[in-house]
Amino acid sequence: MKKIMRYLGLALILLAFVAQISLGQSGTYEIRRSVIAGGGRDIDGGSYRIRGTIGQSSADSFFGPGNYEMTAGFWAPPLTPTAASASISGRVRTQNGQGIPSASVTLTDSAGNVKQVVSSSFGYYIFTDVEVGVSYVLDATARGHTITGQARIVSVYDNVTGADIIADEPQ
Repeated sequence: MKKIMRYLGLALILLAFVAQISLGQSGTYEIRRSVIAGGGRDIDGGSYRIRGTIGQSSADSFFGPGNYEMTAGFWAPPLTPTAASASISGRVRTQNGQGIPSASVTLTDSAGNVKQVVSSSFGYYIFTDVEVGVSYVLDATARGHTITGQARIVSVYDNVTGADIIADEPQ
């Protein structure tokens, strides 16, 4: 029912829009509703513009006085890469879950740049200001513990949590 009312409301608005255009200006105007597989369509003429995209035809609309504009469908703002940063966090621990304090945790990028932090008294660590869109090698060493086979590649697209590093069982 809401969908029908939404379409009915949009049809009434479009009708009022068309009537106002025809009264305000002379000439022939054509308003078409179309969906194109690769995207939407723009229709321009005189002092009006109708823009549409594939998707829901009544997702958004705007009407301006004088020069008219109607926008419908799903619109996304232009996406540009930013120099955003994220964090990588986890815990250095034994296989039975006990945190390993003062472990040296390293993060190395493909150019060989190394960041290093020391784990807390409970084994937790965090790297802040990590560049997004980059892959890193995450590894750790700790006195009195052997950590083998735990180095891993971490690709950062957002904050990474739970990147735990587990020490081997003592021999």
